[in-house]
Amino acid sequence: MGIAGPKRLTVLDAVTAAGTYSEPINVTDFDAITVSFSTIALSDQKVLVQGAIRNSDDKLADHVDFELAAEVGNEWAYKEIINQADSTDVIAGGTGITFVGATVAEYTVNTERLDFLSFSVPIGTAGGLTARILCFKS
Repeated sequence: MGIAGPKRLTVLDAVTAAGTYSEPINVTDFDAITVSFSTIALSDQKVLVQGAIRNSDDKLADHVDFELAAEVGNEWAYKEIINQADSTDVIAGGTGITFVGATVAEYTVNTERLDFLSFSVPIGTAGGLTARILCFKS
């Protein structure tokens, strides 16, 4: 049974507050993910990408809680992202991306061998940040 096609989702929708997390996204069947970020003129926000594998072979098992600290039993890590406009611009997972002002940017998320992905906005004031993803099998 194959994959029906790409998966498209809006994972953050006009986020204005720090401490916002996307719902975990199941990316088990995909090996390539592009994310498009857009912000409005007043934005000053940071985005981090988090990833995790399942805690068991049970495909129905609960995902980790990305809002809690990474620890034994809740294992996740920040994921590296690559700027599609400049492939030499590789951003370490824990660094994240900071957007100031109106911006549109696309990144590739390193999702090799992941089950779940999440996006968080730990720092931000004003503005609105939207993130849309396209997941596909290359």
